[in-house]
Amino acid sequence: MTVWQSLYFINIVGFILIIPLFFFLKETKRFREMKKYEDWRKKKGLKPKTGWFVPLQKKYLRPMALGCIAGFLFQVIYAAQVQFFGLYLTKEMKMSQELLGIVTLPILLSAALGIMLVGSFMDRWGRIPTIRVAAYITLLGGTLISVPAVFVVGDIPNPVLQAIVVIGDMLGIFGLVITVAGVMILPVEMFPTHIRSTAMGWISAVTRGAMILTPFLMMYGAEEVGGLGLTYQFMFIFMDMIFITAVYVIYMLAPESKGRSLEEIVGTEVYAERDKIHKEVKRESYFLYLVYITSFICLSFLYVQTTDATLVNMLIMLGFYTTLSLFGFIMVHYVRKKYM
Repeated sequence: MTVWQSLYFINIVGFILIIPLFFFLKETKRFREMKKYEDWRKKKGLKPKTGWFVPLQKKYLRPMALGCIAGFLFQVIYAAQVQFFGLYLTKEMKMSQELLGIVTLPILLSAALGIMLVGSFMDRWGRIPTIRVAAYITLLGGTLISVPAVFVVGDIPNPVLQAIVVIGDMLGIFGLVITVAGVMILPVEMFPTHIRSTAMGWISAVTRGAMILTPFLMMYGAEEVGGLGLTYQFMFIFMDMIFITAVYVIYMLAPESKGRSLEEIVGTEVYAERDKIHKEVKRESYFLYLVYITSFICLSFLYVQTTDATLVNMLIMLGFYTTLSLFGFIMVHYVRKKYM
């Protein structure tokens, strides 16, 4: 077997060992009580509160929008970093295959560290503050990843620039896994018990679409369009646009749930009357976000002047990322106006 086949085989062995453990897991007391309640409703001939399409009701639009939009955008960034950092390091940072294998280990360890710490961080400092700090770390990491490629000369590898990119990858993946975990935790806490699993199934299905879209955004932009001047570096720079949009979605739609019971969160953030929620939620201006997007578009025009890319090619990729970002912005505006 080749190296990549061996890695996939090892993963399969792990799943085979884990699957039997699922048969010994017990349902939570909360779920068992809800199941009894649903059975009672059926006996009384009442309409059940569970079902495939229950999470799509209007009253659940806020947590659904939060999970689907922010989760999708973060998954695009996560998939881009995990799947394409190797191509970026070898093609544009001139890193050898042997060195790439070595630097992959600390990057993966950074991701594992983030996964281990995210729960304790959120319980100690709160969901929103943790996501905010992790977002800053991710943005710093993204900057360290994308900027050094500008200074690469010819095919000569530069160890200093390569080290900066690896450090950026470590910071980026550390902050990103914390942010992605937060995006998954926040909507879970906003859904009532009887539809929580179904709702997260919908959100997971939508966010998986990012795995389909990311190769198109990255490889088409850097290989097809990139043949005329754009690069993987440019694609990673574009990721900043949807990253800021995802953070904006969390900031505008997610409540702070630290120290609150699930019943309290659902009762105050989902089932409460719209007018009451309006009084408790601070109205935020969309001005700063629009200024950022406009500034980013202007900087993209300036950046493309430093490459051999044509304006048309840059506009193609900028159009894709701008469309994703503006869709998130419009949905946030709609949800806040109609259901908050």
